[in-house]
Amino acid sequence: MEFEKDFNLYPFMGEVCSPECAFGGIKSSSSACLCDKGFWDASCSSVCPGGATKPCSGFGSCDQKTGKCNCPINRMGSDDCSICSNGWYGADCEITDNAQTSGATTFMTMMGQLGSAYTLDGLTYQVKTQGELLLLAISNNVIIQGKFMTCYTNFSCMSFLAARIGDNANGFATITVQSQRSYNSKPYVYINGDYTSLDTTSYFKGFTVKRSDYFEVTLTVNDMVTFIVRTVGQYLYFRAEVDQSFIPNTSGLLSGNLYTLTSDKIDHLYNAQYTVFGVCSSSASDQTVLASESSTVLALNPYTQEFQNSTTMDISRFKVQDCDRIIHYPSADYESQSVGGYALSFNEASFFQDFYIDTNRYTDLTFELLVRTPTANDSGVLFAFTSDNAFSIISGNSSIELHTYINNTDIVYDTEIALNQNEWNKVLFTFETTTREASLYVIYANGAVSSTDTTLFSDIFSKSGTLSIGHWRSPPHAVQYNLQSSFTGDMENFLVWNVIIDRSQVSQLHQMNPALASSTLIYALQFNEGDGGKTYDSITSAEVKLPSYPWKSPEWIVSDLSYISGDLAFLAFSFFTEAKLKAEAENLCGNGMFTDKCTGMNNATLESYYVTCMQAIAVTKQLTSGYNVVLDAYKVCSTQNSLEASNVSAYCDSISDDNRNATACASSCLFGMSYSNGTCLCFTGYYGDKCDSACPGTSDSPCSNHGTCLSDGTCKCAWNWNGDAACSSCSSDASGDMIGPDCTILSTSSLSSTSSKVGAVSSNGYFMTFNGQQISLTGQTGAFMLFSSANLGVDIHLYQVSCNYGSCVAAVSLESATSSVVITPAGQGYAPVVFKNGVEIKLDDTTVKIDSNIDVIQNSLTDISVRITTLGSVTVQVLVQEQFLQASVYTAPTVCQSATGIFGACDSTSKDYSSMSENEITEYIVKNFRLSSSVILTALKAPVGDGQNITGYALQFNKNSVMTRPLVYPKNFTLNGANFSLSMYWKPSSYGGYIISYGKDVAFTVLNTSPLKIQYEQKIVATSITPTLNEWNQLILTFKRGSNGTIDLYFFDANSDVTHEIVKLDCPRIFDEGGTVMLGEYMPAKEFKYTYNVEHFIGVIDEVSIWKNPIPDSIIYQANLLSTKVSGFSSELSLLVSFTEGVGTVAFDEIDGNNMILPKAPWSSPKWLVSDLGLKYLRKLENTRYTTNQIDGTVETTCAAFFDDLALSASCSRVSPFIRWWYKQNCMVTATLSGNVTDVTMAMVDFASVCKVTGGSESSLYDIICKMNLTLPGWLVQKCSGCAFGYKEDDKCVCYYGYYGDKCQSVCAGGAANPCNGHGICTQAGTCQCTGRFDGAKCDACLTGWTGDKCTIMKQAGFNPLGNNAETLVAQVNLLGQLSMFDGVVVDMPLKGYYELMSLDALGISLHGRFGVCESSNALHSCLIGFVVEHNGTEYYISHDGYDQVSSVQIMTAGEPLMLYGELQLGNITLELESKTTIKMKVEGSDMVIKLSSISERLMATVSLPRAEFDAYQPTLDGIVTSCDTAVAVTASNCSSVTRQAICDKTHSVASECELPQTKDSLAAYVSKKMYTNQAFMDIVEKKYLSPLAPNCLEYSNGNGMTAAGITLPSSDFALEMHVKPKTNGGVLMTYDKEGEYLVLLNHDVTNQLVLHTATKNFFTGLKLAQNKWNQISLAWRDDAGVMELYLADDNGKIF
Repeated sequence: MEFEKDFNLYPFMGEVCSPECAFGGIKSSSSACLCDKGFWDASCSSVCPGGATKPCSGFGSCDQKTGKCNCPINRMGSDDCSICSNGWYGADCEITDNAQTSGATTFMTMMGQLGSAYTLDGLTYQVKTQGELLLLAISNNVIIQGKFMTCYTNFSCMSFLAARIGDNANGFATITVQSQRSYNSKPYVYINGDYTSLDTTSYFKGFTVKRSDYFEVTLTVNDMVTFIVRTVGQYLYFRAEVDQSFIPNTSGLLSGNLYTLTSDKIDHLYNAQYTVFGVCSSSASDQTVLASESSTVLALNPYTQEFQNSTTMDISRFKVQDCDRIIHYPSADYESQSVGGYALSFNEASFFQDFYIDTNRYTDLTFELLVRTPTANDSGVLFAFTSDNAFSIISGNSSIELHTYINNTDIVYDTEIALNQNEWNKVLFTFETTTREASLYVIYANGAVSSTDTTLFSDIFSKSGTLSIGHWRSPPHAVQYNLQSSFTGDMENFLVWNVIIDRSQVSQLHQMNPALASSTLIYALQFNEGDGGKTYDSITSAEVKLPSYPWKSPEWIVSDLSYISGDLAFLAFSFFTEAKLKAEAENLCGNGMFTDKCTGMNNATLESYYVTCMQAIAVTKQLTSGYNVVLDAYKVCSTQNSLEASNVSAYCDSISDDNRNATACASSCLFGMSYSNGTCLCFTGYYGDKCDSACPGTSDSPCSNHGTCLSDGTCKCAWNWNGDAACSSCSSDASGDMIGPDCTILSTSSLSSTSSKVGAVSSNGYFMTFNGQQISLTGQTGAFMLFSSANLGVDIHLYQVSCNYGSCVAAVSLESATSSVVITPAGQGYAPVVFKNGVEIKLDDTTVKIDSNIDVIQNSLTDISVRITTLGSVTVQVLVQEQFLQASVYTAPTVCQSATGIFGACDSTSKDYSSMSENEITEYIVKNFRLSSSVILTALKAPVGDGQNITGYALQFNKNSVMTRPLVYPKNFTLNGANFSLSMYWKPSSYGGYIISYGKDVAFTVLNTSPLKIQYEQKIVATSITPTLNEWNQLILTFKRGSNGTIDLYFFDANSDVTHEIVKLDCPRIFDEGGTVMLGEYMPAKEFKYTYNVEHFIGVIDEVSIWKNPIPDSIIYQANLLSTKVSGFSSELSLLVSFTEGVGTVAFDEIDGNNMILPKAPWSSPKWLVSDLGLKYLRKLENTRYTTNQIDGTVETTCAAFFDDLALSASCSRVSPFIRWWYKQNCMVTATLSGNVTDVTMAMVDFASVCKVTGGSESSLYDIICKMNLTLPGWLVQKCSGCAFGYKEDDKCVCYYGYYGDKCQSVCAGGAANPCNGHGICTQAGTCQCTGRFDGAKCDACLTGWTGDKCTIMKQAGFNPLGNNAETLVAQVNLLGQLSMFDGVVVDMPLKGYYELMSLDALGISLHGRFGVCESSNALHSCLIGFVVEHNGTEYYISHDGYDQVSSVQIMTAGEPLMLYGELQLGNITLELESKTTIKMKVEGSDMVIKLSSISERLMATVSLPRAEFDAYQPTLDGIVTSCDTAVAVTASNCSSVTRQAICDKTHSVASECELPQTKDSLAAYVSKKMYTNQAFMDIVEKKYLSPLAPNCLEYSNGNGMTAAGITLPSSDFALEMHVKPKTNGGVLMTYDKEGEYLVLLNHDVTNQLVLHTATKNFFTGLKLAQNKWNQISLAWRDDAGVMELYLADDNGKIF
């Protein structure tokens, strides 16, 4: 049997191995035959009933084992299905006849689901025609027309119904009912073409129209007929009950003539002619709605039915003629809708589905789709398939292109076929999977065909993958591909055939109904749903989901597609793909129909309803559809066959709540969902216990769409639409109004008075104009003109940035013709930053004059104002709030007349915003007052931007970083274990460094390397990506959790070329709460050792986002260059930092407030710059500030406690109640939207400022705020402290630098910027304790005897040794490091190092001092620590520690040291140990005496020189102490022409261009000119003694150490740093102990690593110190995270 499957051998083995299959083939190894169509039995030799070519007459399936036909229910009259079942009639066995009970006086007709008709004669059939059809007419008094369209592939459904009712005497009215596209919705109603909610009954002469329930509209014609129009699913249902007397006057599809014989009824159905009514030529008037019910009975016009002679049913004869059309369409596309039903419109959207074709079974494939594009070419991807490889059909630049992405290559075949724009093009792609031969055809609207053939390189459909319609998913090749454009245009009927449509058949597909080809289709999307987030494959009934919000999805549109033949064949089959649903349907439909409840209906009619019931459930997948069909049958039975109403009620009671609602069962909830427990859930727009009342406004626009309809029928209006009970007018009271088309403008009495005009802007972008109109500018950033007065020559600008509240004010400026002032928050800290003429200044006093006309006044740390006075006056009052500020402008009326800017003028020329919407106001302000240049932009060096760029700004990194505080998420939220995505944009200037990192329990980072690398803990994966330098790169990482976690990596370059790669790296626990995110640097994990080189990121970073709902792979293209916030994706995110601020020290996270903090001075910080990253938006969100009425309860209570306080009202009596009400609403909305109750303080503080500018008591309001049980922001805590320029500690004010007083309200002498002129300490009493050589109340004078600009020179009055001819001149270096010169001047030694004190060439001697650092009275200063004597070419060095303090002194030389015990001769120098601490030095041939004393670890040197020798040796004398006029020598230090000798001879002249001021720096310049230059001898000294210039260190051994008591480490963040060079392992490096808690840093000798030892735990870091090399240890405490970080850097800069 091993050859059984070899079809070449099988014919020769039939008798031996298996039975021969005469007309079939082997099915499987079971040796059974699989017969060809039309044959049956074991050998496939018997012919099925009906013949082999058309088995079962083409209506049933032939059973291969029995040979019996499985005939449909309507064709069971013969074995071969060729004869109708009993009771079924017509050529297609599509008609049944219900024998109606005699004696009935009212007859029913209906048009049910799927076009199922029941006529007045009791016939049933299905309408399969599309277009406008005449359903029923009674004479010409009542005309009812329906609009039919293709639905569910094989059916026709009614979407519109219109009734024209009246008579010639009373006129006519036309009622149109439209089904909504959403499932089970309330039908729309139009009366005479005008839409009406129909919340109350509409009365007309002779008839009424009302809503019977949510789904149903009833039209009652007095004494004639009642019509019911109902929504069932997405389409309309129609039923009428007609008095028998009017039936002979009926015409149309549903008409009858009271016939009893079936043949007569069918004859009427086949031959009754369409009646021409001539509606368009009628002279009758139009009826209008009456105020009350009318008893008028319409006069029946005479009517005679005309007949034709036909033996078949042609429903198309009832198509409405143009003159008789009465249906009102809300738009033209509904009018043109017929066979096409609906279509999908694509614009940067697509959808996708997991897709598989069994190419072993289906080797021949044809893909068919209809597209309509706005352009002939370049319409984007039509569809694509992606598995390991990919294939796409693209409308390219010049023609349709076939793309195959195989073996890392995009192979393009240009078909040279273009689409025709703005018309339907049918595109066919055929593919033979074995030969890979392919063809493409385009059939144009006129039937013309273009085609081309090719061969593809792979069997691309052999594996399961993703079918993308409208776009393309890149394969995971780790190769860069061009990102094709998404499809732009409309699409209909996406089909996949299991045959190849050859060239000869192509033309037959032009305008062919796809339902006719269902037997050869394996996949069919006909888009007939028209609404919702799903479409269905009509072949398998598989559900295809469209992308859900906020991703962009194709939009449903009405299709105007037409087919050549619109009529569909009647099929009594129903197709189910779910066995469970089929079983439920069979039970529902069978038990519902075939019971003894309706014995009067014949079986065929019940069978027809059974078929409709099964089909309705199959196509809608809703059991409700089936229940409605059963109820239709019961309705017929109860009306025509006397079914008891109680039976219908009992049936309805048996239906579950979920299924019963939306059926025709009677409901106690008129406009709502009823439940068996007696409760009602009202539909939107209705209220009441029985949902029987419409909400204020209308049911279609409850509360006018500006509020929420409550259960008692009252409206909870949006706060700005509270003007009436229906929320249809703006809120108002006697003191003010909300105005504008969208009620977004507060209009009230101006804050101004007759003497002072006031405008104000809040910190979050609300502007109160001079004339009392409050507007908003949220969402806009940049510099704006707030106020400009030509009269005064003054401009006031403000600068808005993006913030968590939309937009916030970050700076304000005032500019005159001569000067400018800019005020901005510090960003970190509370004191404002002030710029004068673009240069930052420090405010020395509470009032500072900028020029003669501009004053800056600071009342407290956060309250500052700028006042200008020239022709009039303007004051800008600013309240600084950490990151942002609010401002008020006061001006004299003469100044603001005819002014411009956002505030406008304060006279009749002011801009009136009252007629403008919020968007119109924004557009107006942006157009007229956005500034491209401003003193603010100059001062802050802030980027300008163009105002249109969605991103706006970015951060430029240069070896620096930003980081979050520990991440905080909402309650019960975590990313741990969840799939999520990370997206970021960066533009690297060079390779290296870290783009983003995360650290907590684990560490994760993305490295900016070539290739790009991803690191998780110690595992590093190199990707295939190479970032492009100096271009924008986008990286999207989707983390897919699981046992084999992977990362889907998508990389987009600047050209939007995309690379898709799957990275095998599991990364659990990253971006968890409590961790820290850092940009530009590496963030380590706790208790985790990692070694990395110090490679810094250099480049620009823009928007960074973490997606808690991962970005779908198949629409990843939508995330490319996506502006997430503007497009409404905030709900998908857990972090979004978009860098739209452009200024400040915080980059805001706009989701949960996990803000990025920029380092502050002295640390290097990234810089803001204009971003050229042009992001796009999929949609623009509407402002929810005015639609939010679900206020947080805590927020509401807190805001009310403040704004409803009686003390507030009394303190702010000039502020109108309406303004107070407005701020209360803003308080509630702002804090509710932000989710932070603390944000209530923003509106409270804004209101306090308004109160202040109107003369109220601001302080009393702050008393209320400060006592609230809230966690106040830092700046407000400071303000609440009552310390004007300080903070409260232990209930006392601690003043900031430069201020004093019990409330820190006063400025220290010398000014706040430089108290005591920087030369003293300001006491709490405000007095200066001067330091150094300064004196005076402000420390602005020198102590007695000290002179110079900085008190650098001291000379006692009258003391002039040279001038007074003293016999002996004395120079000295004292123990304080002061130099006393021969001319009597004393100075402080300003430098460390070796310097020449005196040289005397005549004696062959020079004296040099070695100066280091000493301490005296807790002050550090330079002092003499060594003395160099050079004599006749030999150097000698005497150190302060060379004295043994007993009997000897060691003297260093270039050779062996010398010892001085009593006396020592050095050439011509005699050294004498005068005492145990003093050396006396004399030189042969001179009476000069030099004494050198060692006291307190330093030296004091004194030189006594006879005046005669000083004069005699003058030409050879030099050195610091030898100048004849030290004061002149210091100021002339930079003058090369001024020599010492010239000064002594008094022949010098100090030129002004080189003259220096008498400062310490000038003194240093003088001293440095005498630097000792004998480097060789200095090196000898430095080998033994520590250098005074180089960094010094301490050497520890044998357990010694040092201790410092009283040190308190900061309670917040701090860093502790030390450098160590260990010689061996072991030992304690550092210990800190406070109140029993301690930290010990050990160089552990056993484990050879650094260990942190605490009272509770030892932390073994794994970090090893390098021996005999310098190691840098940094301990960084992050208080917010509760984490101590330890960094170890070796001498090569590698960090561990």
